[in-house]
Amino acid sequence: MLTAYHPQSSKQVFAAEQSSSNGPFFCPACGSELRIRKGLKRIHHFAHLPEKNCLYKGESQLHLRIKKQIYYSLLQELGTNVKDISLEKMIDTIRPDVLIEGFKKNIGIEIQVTPLTPAELIRRTTAYYERKIHVLWVLPFSATRFFAEDDGEFQPIRLKAFELMLYYMNYKTLFFWDDTEKLSESFIRVELGDVWQKPSAYYSIDWSTVIEFNAKKLKQKKMPIEIEYNLGLKNFKPVYAPPFPMPKSDYFLPKRFIMLKK
Repeated sequence: MLTAYHPQSSKQVFAAEQSSSNGPFFCPACGSELRIRKGLKRIHHFAHLPEKNCLYKGESQLHLRIKKQIYYSLLQELGTNVKDISLEKMIDTIRPDVLIEGFKKNIGIEIQVTPLTPAELIRRTTAYYERKIHVLWVLPFSATRFFAEDDGEFQPIRLKAFELMLYYMNYKTLFFWDDTEKLSESFIRVELGDVWQKPSAYYSIDWSTVIEFNAKKLKQKKMPIEIEYNLGLKNFKPVYAPPFPMPKSDYFLPKRFIMLKK
């Protein structure tokens, strides 16, 4: 966590601006005491004690780095055009990594580096919807995942279960952030399409019959169709999306407020 609640000042404070002697500091989500972690090579942050359990415990350096970059990027892009831009602001049972409070709409940015269970993804999506917050889910970008090493052309990628949910929730697009800032200094949009397994035919064990298999759409493999770089938040629009059944699953994706490219 980049921030924590500081009882002595009755406000949320940044780890980079504090020292251990200024404590104690507490997690606004679970209420447990936090410790400051600093170093020359790592992002200054607050950490839970090992024995504590919290939904927001154990964020990786990659997660912290992306969160910090997005926060300062939005401060520069939006400035006074919005009411407030805050880090890790707790809103009842949810805590967006970055919250943009606008004059008409509120936007929550969720950075997801590690896998999320379908149940937790649905819970957070529903919680944002109930609070009329438009959510933008952001994944870490890796060029080697999308481009073949030999020729630099698009290559199929295998989506994790929660990424597949986001793919359908965002109308077959996913949004990323390149923490190296080599390819993009803002959001990245990736449009994906289906991948089909080619039809095939095999002889039976006794060589008496030819067994044919029709072309089959693969469930979790998708092919990049288009990648757009350097998208500021002003390139997005708030959208209401109705619920619909998750393909080849026994649950529904909930109604939601999301952010999509204009």
